[in-house]
Amino acid sequence: MEVWIGWTRNGSKMALEKMRTLVTKHFFKNVDLIVMGRKSYDQILDFGEWPYPEKHTKVFTHRIPQENPHDVEFVEGNVVKHLEQWRGF
Repeated sequence: MEVWIGWTRNGSKMALEKMRTLVTKHFFKNVDLIVMGRKSYDQILDFGEWPYPEKHTKVFTHRIPQENPHDVEFVEGNVVKHLEQWRGF
C-alpha cells in the first residue's frame, strides 16, 4: 500500500494528502504494521503531524536518522526476507 501512496504521478503533497485521507478512512482501521521506504517517511514528516501514531511503523533505509520523534523502527537489509519474518506480526 505504501508504494501506491508514495508513487503518485506528480509526487505532490496535495496528491499524497488526498490519498492518505482516503486510505486512512477505509483501510488503516485494520492495519497492524506499516512498512515504507525512507523517501516516503521523509515526505510524510513534511505533513506536520505524524499520521500513524497508533501504528507500528518500520522504515527501510540505508540512512538511519539521528532523531526518531515518532518512535518508528528503521530497518536495513533485504525487504523480502524481513517481510517473510513479519508474517503474522
